[in-house]
Amino acid sequence: MTSNPQTTTASARRRCREVLATGLPTRRLPTRRLPTRRLLAVGWLAVGLLATSGCGSEPPLARVSGQVIAPDDRPLDGLLVTYLPDPDRATLGGHASGLTDASGRYVLAYRGTANRSGSVVGWHKVVIEDYAAENSRQRRRSPLPRVPPRYRLAATTPLEVQIHPGEQTVDLELED
Repeated sequence: MTSNPQTTTASARRRCREVLATGLPTRRLPTRRLPTRRLLAVGWLAVGLLATSGCGSEPPLARVSGQVIAPDDRPLDGLLVTYLPDPDRATLGGHASGLTDASGRYVLAYRGTANRSGSVVGWHKVVIEDYAAENSRQRRRSPLPRVPPRYRLAATTPLEVQIHPGEQTVDLELED
């Protein structure tokens, strides 16, 4: 039986490189091939576990509604009321928001992984934006600000609310 000189030379070079790199000759261990069906079964099992692992991980929600009242005691319409969970007080989850109607009333909708009615239970910072004023600016009219600037950012808003399990009404009174 004659060996191919090119194959012998290549394997000798490979062994030389291994000895120089590690200082010890290495030997290849025989590999065992897994049956294809077993690999497919394990793969489908992993996909199934990943697909169902997120089920039931939504935080508990509470139904929240209320009214936004201006400093002059009149209701404000066209405002976007957003409840931002406060991670400093261990409240985690998505934000909840709602638009005020003509009587200044809002109902929150959760904006996490599923759009549902309510807000995450726990402490929140409340941010209020004036959608009606923004729409007026786009039409090149300069509206009078109805919401003081400090209510527009989470860092400056004085509104902090604790949401408890169950249904509740949270009225927000704005101050100048």
